[in-house]
Amino acid sequence: FAETVMMLDNLKVVKLNGVLKIHISYVLLMLQKTMYGAVQAAKQFWRAACQAMVKARYERSPADPCLFYSWKDGQLSVKMLWVDDCLMAGPKEQVLKAKTKFMTLFDCEDIGEMKEYVGCSVTRGDGWLRMTQPLQLRKFKDEFDLETQRAKPKTPAEPNSVLNEGDQGTALSEEKQSDYRKGVGILLHMMRWSRSETLNAVRELSRHLKEATDVHYKQMIRIMNYCVSTPERGNYLKPERKWDGRSHMPLRISGMSDSEYIKDPSRHSVNGWNCFLEGCPINWLSKMMPVIALSITEAELYAAVQCAQDMMYSARVLLSIGIPVEFPMKLEVDNKG
Repeated sequence: FAETVMMLDNLKVVKLNGVLKIHISYVLLMLQKTMYGAVQAAKQFWRAACQAMVKARYERSPADPCLFYSWKDGQLSVKMLWVDDCLMAGPKEQVLKAKTKFMTLFDCEDIGEMKEYVGCSVTRGDGWLRMTQPLQLRKFKDEFDLETQRAKPKTPAEPNSVLNEGDQGTALSEEKQSDYRKGVGILLHMMRWSRSETLNAVRELSRHLKEATDVHYKQMIRIMNYCVSTPERGNYLKPERKWDGRSHMPLRISGMSDSEYIKDPSRHSVNGWNCFLEGCPINWLSKMMPVIALSITEAELYAAVQCAQDMMYSARVLLSIGIPVEFPMKLEVDNKG
């Protein structure tokens, strides 16, 4: 009975002639159904999805509110929510049955086997899976002038290079600064889902979104050229052992951490770590320490603790859905201190 317009964070309700006879300024109209694009749309969909999962006899993981699971005949079936993009995995018969139930509750589209998810292209082989982002690479070619650098770089960044604050080079124009922010935004998405080797280089770019220089812009183009010249690279998942979907086999979680002592001019160390599930990378990060380490050992310990925290969270997620984990978990650090 009302037209609605989304304006930033404000939801305007416009009175239609002949529908609302009386207009009172202090009266609020409550929507009977949530609207796509509204601030609360994602939360309301999650609430509705939780109710649907209960009807489909799925339980919600206490470790991850967007992960649902069901054990039937000793086999595991899971559902994952990414806003309104839903992913189901498990035995074919159980997945098809759950899909039919879900589609009776929501007006949704079945796009079949997972070949693309949240911007990632998914390819499969014999016991392996790779996630790449060809659409993002196409954006680099179409929206940025990559021909300014003829040589194809073999690494995301120059070895031993550090991007300082705006004391390097000439400040960018407003238009170039906008392009810089857009390019770094795409790279941030790619490093999270498919190009983990660019983590540290993109992290440095992201520190200069407010006042970048031509040196920073040149480094961004280098990373883009590196990604475009290696389109086959991506997040490669090939488990060391096969799992039949039953709960009797404990899964192995491991981790690797490293730290570069006082690399930044501010004397903050830079930490990096990676968590693995059966040899497959599941979580990776490059981050500057919030405090200044007084020794190499302290910097390495800080990185190891952060990696251990991610390993513990991964273990809690698995345990929360009934999958046993092999303890103790192994964390590799390159410092004996």
